[in-house]
Order: sequence, then structure tokens, then C-alpha cells
Amino acid sequence: MAILHHDKQYLWEIKREVEGFLANRLHLDLNSKTTVRSVSQGVEWLGHRVWPTHIRLRKSTAQKMRKRLRYLQKACGQGEATPADLNTTWQSYRGMLKHCNSYRLQRKLEGEMGDMQD
Repeated sequence: MAILHHDKQYLWEIKREVEGFLANRLHLDLNSKTTVRSVSQGVEWLGHRVWPTHIRLRKSTAQKMRKRLRYLQKACGQGEATPADLNTTWQSYRGMLKHCNSYRLQRKLEGEMGDMQD
């Protein structure tokens, strides 16, 4: 969950209220990573970092994509996976990349995919 507001003090107050509700009513607690930050730092959300003006793929997500594509390319060469498996994964990643500002990353991965298929 993300709560956005222009007043940082208000956000700290909301955080305390949410913590109280979770502890008293649901016997749960917030993740230790839960914090109040400036919107200028972006919000991590589903493998992306989101700002009011743009969305970027997290570096760790991009690295996992690259690693998975390399693995599938190698597996195709060894007969452990089919080219269809590689293509399905690649198309899934392309769809994910369309939702963020990732032109250069997509071009780089396309180049690597071309190298993989040569």
C-alpha cells in the first residue's frame, strides 16, 4: 500500500494509526522497511520505481531479466528448453518494459537477444 500526501508530519501520523490498527485489531505489524519518504525518491512498486513523472524498471529486475534470458538461451542450445520457451519469456518481458521508461534497456536486450539467436 502507498499513501501519498504533501505533509510529511501527516504521513507519520497516518503510519502510527495504521500500526496501531494492525497491532490491536489484526495482531499484525508493518514490515520493517515501511517508511515515510519524499516522492522525489520514487516509490518501489511491483519491480518498478515510480515517480510522478516517469516509471523505471528496478535495476535488480533488469538484472534478473537478463540472467533468465541468458539461461534460456543456453538451455535451448542444450535441448533443455525450446525456442518457444525463450520467445514466450522475451515477449512477456517486452510487455513489462512497455509500461515504463525503458527504451535503452529494451534496445540493449533486443541486441543481446539477436546475439543469442545467432
